[in-house]
Amino acid sequence: PRDAPDPQPTYTNHGGAKQNVDAVNRYLQTEIELGAIVGPFKQYPFSSRIGVSPLNTRPRRGEPKRPRILMDCSNPEGASVNDHIDKDVYLGQMVKYDYPAVDHLAYRIIMIGDTCYLYKIDLWRYFHQLTSDPGDYSLLGLYWADMFYFCTMLPMGLRSSCYIGQRVSQAMSWILKNEGWWLL
Repeated sequence: PRDAPDPQPTYTNHGGAKQNVDAVNRYLQTEIELGAIVGPFKQYPFSSRIGVSPLNTRPRRGEPKRPRILMDCSNPEGASVNDHIDKDVYLGQMVKYDYPAVDHLAYRIIMIGDTCYLYKIDLWRYFHQLTSDPGDYSLLGLYWADMFYFCTMLPMGLRSSCYIGQRVSQAMSWILKNEGWWLL
């Protein structure tokens, strides 16, 4: 909530990020080029409250040399950016959603039968294609190599990113269903 006390900025990144310096540098350069992150800034560029979350990495399945870069928006516990985001309400509406399950797909395949055709689309950079609220840019900071960066698109690790992504996916699904397609 916007009236909550400011989150506590974290200027120390997790060990996974420190062990993958080249991967983090490539990630930042790519995301800056694509407009999902702005920076680097030597000093904090906003006059509003500050939110700086630590970076971490996770290995990608089948691509151990290209780790996934994550913002830990839940750190520090009790004073993180995520602690200031209501998990049950978004834009004044109650949040309730379920992720699609493989059982839904299996059921649909059985219902359609032999005429069923499947297509899979990998939504690479999915969250980083959805714009963050400009009023929240100051809360979506990260600190790397003594420089500040800020996400202008939704970061993976932000509590509301999944819900916002689901709303976009549901809108796309509704449009396609009205055109005679079924989408999971």
